Amino acid sequence: MPVSRNRGWGRELGLAGASSLFWVFFLVGCHGGDGRGIFKDKEVVFPSGLEPLEASTAPVPEGEGKPEELLLVDGESEDYIWAHGRGYLQTTLEEVWMALQMEEILVDRRAVDEWTFVANVDPGFDASFRVHNVVHDVVTVEFDVDWRMGREQEGQETHEALGVRFSKTEGTAFITLMEGSIVAWPADEGVVELELVWHLRAVQEKVTHMTGFMKDLFEELRATVHGEALPMYREEDG
Repeated sequence: MPVSRNRGWGRELGLAGASSLFWVFFLVGCHGGDGRGIFKDKEVVFPSGLEPLEASTAPVPEGEGKPEELLLVDGESEDYIWAHGRGYLQTTLEEVWMALQMEEILVDRRAVDEWTFVANVDPGFDASFRVHNVVHDVVTVEFDVDWRMGREQEGQETHEALGVRFSKTEGTAFITLMEGSIVAWPADEGVVELELVWHLRAVQEKVTHMTGFMKDLFEELRATVHGEALPMYREEDG
């Protein structure tokens, strides 16, 4: 069992339905609850289970050559606090796809003390994983996080893109909602753009519980696609 002994606050996640189909969902500025969105004046369809939670309102990083940077905004609604991110990686969509399936990236290693990782938990998706997390603090907290991922079907005449949804599915009642979505697509030759959306409802909830994980995930993706070692958050990592 992989173990990371970083003490911290355990984050949890919860998920909606699944689908074996994945239609590309380039989404900029408009998204409806029926799984449809608009990208560059073209309607796209999102199957249940992989559609983004909503469009990210974070700004696009500015600078020459689309710099590798993640920009974040946050706020709150009546039901939860939220964070949105948008960033660029100087790589290919295939490299991002492979990196997103690494357990060290899908686990919040800064917060989780122990975890187990199981692949192929939902055959209806191109990739799916369940992470059982254990956090040792004043009390020991355990929870499962399910991840589901997909790309458009080969040969389909659509934009190239990938989508990810994650959610807490079992475990502690300290957090009643934590869910998120990731969208990635080629923004230019050799450049991938990512949109991240996180929702959280919890006891003693803080936006930094979300944004910290979002920043770590982005930096771990960046390191992986460039062949660099993953960040270590304390000596016991790895």
